[in-house]
Amino acid sequence: MKITKILCPLILILSLNAFANQKNSISFLAIGDTPYTKEELHDLKNKIIPAMQKSNYPFVVVYGDILSGRESCTNELLITRLNTFYNIKKSRVFYTPGDNDWTDCDRSNKNKPFSEIERLNYIRAFIASHKPYLPKKWKYKRQKELIENASWFYKGIQFATLHMVSTNNARTQILKDDKNKALDEVDYRDKKNLQWLNSTFKDAKENNAQAVIFISQADITKSKAKNSCTKQNRTNCNPFKNFNNHLRQKAKQFQKPILFLHGDSNPYCFDKKFGKDMASNLWRLNSWGDYKEYADATAVKFNPHNKNNPFEAHTLSSNELPKNSCK
Repeated sequence: MKITKILCPLILILSLNAFANQKNSISFLAIGDTPYTKEELHDLKNKIIPAMQKSNYPFVVVYGDILSGRESCTNELLITRLNTFYNIKKSRVFYTPGDNDWTDCDRSNKNKPFSEIERLNYIRAFIASHKPYLPKKWKYKRQKELIENASWFYKGIQFATLHMVSTNNARTQILKDDKNKALDEVDYRDKKNLQWLNSTFKDAKENNAQAVIFISQADITKSKAKNSCTKQNRTNCNPFKNFNNHLRQKAKQFQKPILFLHGDSNPYCFDKKFGKDMASNLWRLNSWGDYKEYADATAVKFNPHNKNNPFEAHTLSSNELPKNSCK
């Protein structure tokens, strides 16, 4: 009888703690690298988006590549796809472009190749015309110079999109534009991305954020080259090396959990060694997509009470967990 009297309050306390931990966790949806095929487009429209719309997740981040590499980047197709994703959650969708959406639009295998610079400007004009109506407490803002870079503060987490893409961050396969002009655009974007990174950490500190989550299309861990890009070497270089080093330094200073979420490659996985020896608080999530069957969204959760693994993920429809290692 005495044991029962002791255990009952203990069980109640444990249950309340578990409930509190679950209650304090923050979740959202991420999707990208789709649709690449007719089958993916069918699943997206008839299965995934309806499930996303019915869900209680507060917002959606779209990590680019909303066209396949073979589709022509016409105005009609871009507008159709962009509206498809923007309409998932009215006023609560944050999109960052992928390489398929602009820099790969000049490929000769397309029925109608386009200038990549012109396509980027077209996408930027669309993004500028879609202002989300969010509560002031979200502290939503965009970078003046790169309108596609956005940041917002939601329930203790500082979020930010960063415009980095595959195709060596648009440094290779420049087919319909002046090469130097296109590379100048990349250099400028790299500079502004670093400024946005710094600005995001500054906001996180001022907001006393529990965590920071960055969203980009490119898998910034993969590059064939080892050396950083310079004025002398603008193409045969690692376009993410300087950014990665800077991110690790800022993560070390911030100390709290940081997640870099991206698409662009396989496998679907968590990398808990992304920060290397410098920043053990830095994770990355290679989200679902890039011909992973079937088309799906990734539900991402941050649990501030789980110190060892504060970030979790699973696919929305199939409930598939990412691999524990990206190696």
